[in-house]
Amino acid sequence: MIRILSLISILFVGCSTPPTSNPNPTQQSGGSIEVFTNLLTENLEGELGRIQIKVKNASNDYILLLHFYPEGTSSGIQWQIARPGAVTYNVKEDQFQHNRKKASRKQELYNLALISPGETISFQTRIRLLHFPHTYELEYFRYPLSELVHHIYMPAGSGLYQKLDPKEMEARLRPQLGTSPSSHRMVLFPFAEQVNVPPQKDRVRVQIPLRTRHFPLSSALQKCELSTTDQYTFFARLGLWMIRSGDSAWLVSATRKIKLPTIRNDAALFHYLDTGDHPKVEVILRKETKTLFAKKIPLVPDPSGTDYLAFIPLEQLLPFFETIRDFGLKLDVELGGRGGGRLVVTR
Repeated sequence: MIRILSLISILFVGCSTPPTSNPNPTQQSGGSIEVFTNLLTENLEGELGRIQIKVKNASNDYILLLHFYPEGTSSGIQWQIARPGAVTYNVKEDQFQHNRKKASRKQELYNLALISPGETISFQTRIRLLHFPHTYELEYFRYPLSELVHHIYMPAGSGLYQKLDPKEMEARLRPQLGTSPSSHRMVLFPFAEQVNVPPQKDRVRVQIPLRTRHFPLSSALQKCELSTTDQYTFFARLGLWMIRSGDSAWLVSATRKIKLPTIRNDAALFHYLDTGDHPKVEVILRKETKTLFAKKIPLVPDPSGTDYLAFIPLEQLLPFFETIRDFGLKLDVELGGRGGGRLVVTR
């Protein structure tokens, strides 16, 4: 059971001062984890807001956080990771050896979020300020010290990871004061994927009161001559609502309305576009679509394959979307690591 201590307490003043969290959150009884959330940006609907999340170990046991992700998805923040190189296990000595020079294998054996009793770690994530409340899932393992010593291996230098006795372990894991960043202690934890003992899973519900835009969703629906919508999001960099009804979708503001091409993942595509700060958007054109654009925009071969790349200035993005629509093509987004990605045009 998880305790939600502070969802969001927002200042409704119409200014750009970042809102703050409730300084006196109400605590609920029971549970081993306390979660505090705080909106760090303005609470204007449709924007990509940055929230800080603090996770406190309120138990007398040790907690290894694994994942934090939106309910119903499989992607999010992950603390159980692989490292470059390879890890081998010495059965006789019950030790692991990490060798950075060996060919890398995806061995997600390292944990970055072992929280001692009373410790708090914090991390930030960006969320679309729409569709509240948001529900997340937090996965973790919880062990008393007597069990923890059998489950984790501590760094011993030169890539070696070994077990410690309870007294040594307790000394190494002495709680750190204050709030630590989300990756403040690394251990080797080879039991993250156990067949018979799954991790504990708790739901975190985040609710943020929002300020309504001058051109709200209801006005966008009215402009599309709709009373309801199957799906909607917001394109903050250009100040446009994305409205979907059936197989049709539009970008809408008070001054314009543009019909979109077929988009495979509306929310992810506009989330990607809003996270970027470069004046040009990278687009990959699958090889069969290259001839349609060759005379319209500059193209360069994709060095990693047989496709072609285009770099569309933000101010030309809407006409580019219209061209994709007129050609009957589809638009998707290909997300990369560390928040990167690019748009993909296919048939």
